[in-house]
Amino acid sequence: MNILGRCLLIAALLQAKFSLTQAPETYITVFTHGTIHPHVTLGEISLVFKDQIKDTHYAYVNEWHRQAPIYFKTQAMQGLGLEPIDLHPTSKPRSNGATALANIFEYFYQKYYPNRTNHYYTFGWSGLLSNQERLKAAEQYHSELKALLKKYQAQGVNPKLRLVGFSHGGTITLNLGLYEPDDLNQLEVPIEELILVGTPIQKETECLVDHPMFKRAFQFYSRADFPQTSDYISTDYNFCHWRFLPHNFCLFRDNKAANGQKSSFKLPDKLTQIELQFLMKNHNVAPKHTELWTFAWAQRWYRKKFPLNPVPVVAIVPALLATIKQNLPNDTHELIATVHTGEGSLEIQELKSNLRTKAAPYTVPFLTQADRQMVRKIATQYEPKFQTSKKVRKSSVRAERYALAKMSEHKAQVCLAKYANDTQRVPRLTKRARREFEKKSHGPI
Repeated sequence: MNILGRCLLIAALLQAKFSLTQAPETYITVFTHGTIHPHVTLGEISLVFKDQIKDTHYAYVNEWHRQAPIYFKTQAMQGLGLEPIDLHPTSKPRSNGATALANIFEYFYQKYYPNRTNHYYTFGWSGLLSNQERLKAAEQYHSELKALLKKYQAQGVNPKLRLVGFSHGGTITLNLGLYEPDDLNQLEVPIEELILVGTPIQKETECLVDHPMFKRAFQFYSRADFPQTSDYISTDYNFCHWRFLPHNFCLFRDNKAANGQKSSFKLPDKLTQIELQFLMKNHNVAPKHTELWTFAWAQRWYRKKFPLNPVPVVAIVPALLATIKQNLPNDTHELIATVHTGEGSLEIQELKSNLRTKAAPYTVPFLTQADRQMVRKIATQYEPKFQTSKKVRKSSVRAERYALAKMSEHKAQVCLAKYANDTQRVPRLTKRARREFEKKSHGPI
């Protein structure tokens, strides 16, 4: 090859390398909602404990709430499965909460990482307080994420996944590790960033955070988030934690071990746990469960004087992570982060390994006045109209009626199945159940 040919080859290689380095990264952010408020009657508590909730009053009430549009208004929640979020809908948004939250995330990501391309999705599941339902949802989640990655890759894009899970939505996200090989070289759905917000830390899922599919993991928690630790129903260990803790066992690895040996779980270096606080009237206040995830629109559990009102804490997570990454070394794993919204600063205090000794706090700039104004402007832009607490109560009444009707129909079906060969012994059914069956051409009973 002559000198000119060599020069052209070198120039082409350099140009290709330069174009690769300049190609913008593509991120896919998926929001997963938590458990829908469980309406469990006293007579059904034992069934919920046993995870036998099919055809129960609780399951039917939850079924109504899960499809009621009013619950899409205040949080990042859409239909079942993976659904894209339209950042700029031309008509009424499918979910005001999802559209508002995704736009706030986009504002912060464009500020801190302007060369990235971002796409936003929600993953919806039943929302039942059931370990079986969460495992089923995780299996579906894994399958749909794998299909989504293949769809982008077919278009010549290799996106990175960022999964944001709230409450038991984070439990579902952790359960993804059960459907991936425990080998870094065989991963089908690698997760660049796992963000857990108010997720109950249970022993069933605790050591899954060490799964190689999660490249980096962050756990945000609050000492005032009592629902996070109050789930003693859907776990075999009767309690949950705010934080990940080391143990002398690891359930998902122990179950796969052929020789019966036990594996210990140590907190991985890729995990950073952050306790959240906010400065209110010269003293630190921890956010509550609702304030972590839900917009304040028509919410009784969101304090009117909370510094971020009407925005949930999860909305400022991109800014928190960017500030922490810029100001702390990667080997910092236990933090207390106090947001001073009035002063536009963030006070960071590192916890030592014993979790009792605290390093000297230091303060960095955070959430400028322009940031706060923009975030509230986005929230106001997508605030649903006529969203009142009265409508939420009406929805609950309708859910109760729906559950009673479904229970009557189910009772009728059970009776007909039981006495299928002896119709003379069919017990007298309710008028409502009789009408329902006559409508469906079952004939007179």
